[in-house]
Amino acid sequence: MPIQKITKAEILTKTLELFQKQGYYQTSMEQIAEACQLKKGSFYYYFKDGKEEIMHEVLQMSLDFFREKVFAIATQADLNPPEKLEKILKKHIRLLIKYKSGCLFGKTSLEIAHQSPSFKPVLQTFFEEWENSLSQIYEAKYQPSYAKQLAKQTMIEMQGASILMQVFDNEEIMNECCARLLDKF
Repeated sequence: MPIQKITKAEILTKTLELFQKQGYYQTSMEQIAEACQLKKGSFYYYFKDGKEEIMHEVLQMSLDFFREKVFAIATQADLNPPEKLEKILKKHIRLLIKYKSGCLFGKTSLEIAHQSPSFKPVLQTFFEEWENSLSQIYEAKYQPSYAKQLAKQTMIEMQGASILMQVFDNEEIMNECCARLLDKF
């Protein structure tokens, strides 16, 4: 395998795809190296602590993406609340459908959060910020406590639909979920 020049960001993107499809434990350093066209030992130049450090950085990169591209929609002044909700839901659903393997944060929470507690803070931050962005939208119509409850219900429904989409290999489940959530608002 020829050694290629690759950036840390490119390694994280390729590793994200592997973790997204296979999960943390089913993804080996050899698979990551192959996907990046690097020798396994080359990873320690970029990630001294190995696979766990890579996963931390993948989760942080993904969280930053959601902050900038999805959660920030809740504060867009040019959209009304229903438009914000629709845009957030559809953008999130497009990402879930893209990989056909569900939410990276949901999968990681189920797979390793209890066995590797060092991942919990970034996982919790993702779900808290997702909830906050949805609550902010729902507060345009409902009292803050009820808006928070609706935000949690929305997250639960999307995570459940994501699981069913995978089990039945049917992306329409996510689209139906989106339509139901929008109808409720």
